Amino acid sequence: MLRKLRPALGALRVYKNPFVRFLDYFGFIRREKHLQIALRNGLKLWIRAGTSDFAIADDIFNYRVYDRALMHLTGGQVVIDIGSHVGMFAMAAAARGATVLCFEPLRENVELLNENAKLNGYERRITSHCLAAAGATGVVELFIERANTGGSTRFPSIHPEWQGNEGVSSITVPCVSLHDILQRHDLKICDCLKMDCEGAEFEILQSAAVEDLRRVRMMILEYHPVSDIRHIKARLEDLGFVVHLSGNPRILFAAWPALEVPETPTSRSPTVGVIRRALIGDKALMDILCCPKCRGGLSQAERGLACSACDVTYGVVDGIPVFAPAETQGHDVRVNAIKWKEFWEGFDWEAQRESYLLANLPHIYSHLGSIQPRDWILELGSGPSYLSFDLASKGIHVVSIDLDISVLQNAKENFSKHGREGHFVQGSIYRLPFKERAFDASAGIGVLEHARDIEIPIQELFRVTKDGGYTFQTVPHLSFTTFLASSIRFGTIPHVPVLEQLVSLVHMKILGMRYMRYGYEESYTYGFLEKVFRRAGFASVDVGLYDYNQTLWRNRKQLAPFFYRLIRMKFVGLEPFSDIAYARSVK
Repeated sequence: MLRKLRPALGALRVYKNPFVRFLDYFGFIRREKHLQIALRNGLKLWIRAGTSDFAIADDIFNYRVYDRALMHLTGGQVVIDIGSHVGMFAMAAAARGATVLCFEPLRENVELLNENAKLNGYERRITSHCLAAAGATGVVELFIERANTGGSTRFPSIHPEWQGNEGVSSITVPCVSLHDILQRHDLKICDCLKMDCEGAEFEILQSAAVEDLRRVRMMILEYHPVSDIRHIKARLEDLGFVVHLSGNPRILFAAWPALEVPETPTSRSPTVGVIRRALIGDKALMDILCCPKCRGGLSQAERGLACSACDVTYGVVDGIPVFAPAETQGHDVRVNAIKWKEFWEGFDWEAQRESYLLANLPHIYSHLGSIQPRDWILELGSGPSYLSFDLASKGIHVVSIDLDISVLQNAKENFSKHGREGHFVQGSIYRLPFKERAFDASAGIGVLEHARDIEIPIQELFRVTKDGGYTFQTVPHLSFTTFLASSIRFGTIPHVPVLEQLVSLVHMKILGMRYMRYGYEESYTYGFLEKVFRRAGFASVDVGLYDYNQTLWRNRKQLAPFFYRLIRMKFVGLEPFSDIAYARSVK
């Protein structure tokens, strides 16, 4: 029952007036009546009631089937949208600053697409073409069914429900090949190729020339039961793409792990994995790096860092090795990446630095313990790398690792500006790209809670820590405070039975992680933290309240002192109201 109601429930977080979605879902609005709907993300759309328009809007804005590609689009990039329908994906891409070339065979859809572009002020970013796409330019026969506005296809067998349906008819439409699209628009590079073309995706990709596919940096498509998608996957992998398939919905995502910058100069920000300087001149960093898959050594190659055992080449962006592009990660990691990417956009590194140094560093150092000059320290989930920045001034070798490449680039630039030395790596906490016993210590302030399985990154921390070294981590503490202030409101998952399932159901299944501020996040008890670090192999584990300079409602002069005391209050040896826990574990 919940599964059947999911589109209607999702309307609560997607549409400003979800009541209209409910009425359409249950068939109370006259079929094909034009409706203007407003989304909570700021977009407005013209759609037709009683058709598949709302379902396609749900796919893009509720189920977010294309977010894996959308999250990496920025201003000035070029998108080819094959099977544009009424432009919903195109609007989402244009909202991120991209220029979109739309190809849609049905005139009625193209007219609505143009109206939607005008409605959102994207006429200059979106160009529409009333054309189908195929393996070769010419004409094709399309089968259509009036209510299924996004289902026009050359392969009616993909719609079993159409058999015997008198409403199905066919039309002849002009079509264009991928090669001709690239040639006619003089595209040396296509930053994203999106396809939802009801079975034609196989012919388009199978017939495309190698040089044309190499112009595409990233592609995402819905595939249909016309042929075996594994053949397409194999062809793309042979060309160097990293390919990921999902079965429900049927989505193929492919991206270059490493690409050289086009010969023509460009001012665009690089996509994750695009090489701007393939070689790393940082010998000290190279000495501790390893392949995150097999743990084998890496060598400098023309297109990045090569692992001969895995036959994989990892890209390099501005001297920063890229081991785990966010778009190739699981759903929860990708959502985390989207949330943090939005957080870091417009972030003023210099303006925030002083306040961080004053408000946070004294408390971190009070727990961190002794650090000697020339020690190697890993900052996990480093973000702007403020801790590493301060440690670098003490002659300590610091390595910052984060999933977001842009925040690492910003940090590296500011390190250089201030004459500080640091090493920067893009990667995942699930597979740290470092050799065993590489670090004397590591620190992560509010990082481990974003892992669905906290034991994996803790085991990784144990592996890369030297004997006698330690790791210092802070996470949300499972208490009355975090349950009321974080779990109910922001979806922080309590790591205990029943409550874990309940909060997950509400915030992840029903609300689709909309109110989870920084993506997936958990809270833990002191007892659990001690057990999980000991299971990883750490010999000594100290856990407790992380006494930091922050309180709930700290801007409320009357409430702040009360909550400051409440958080630190003990009751029969317990701390039922503390909000942040620390774990300092020695190997």
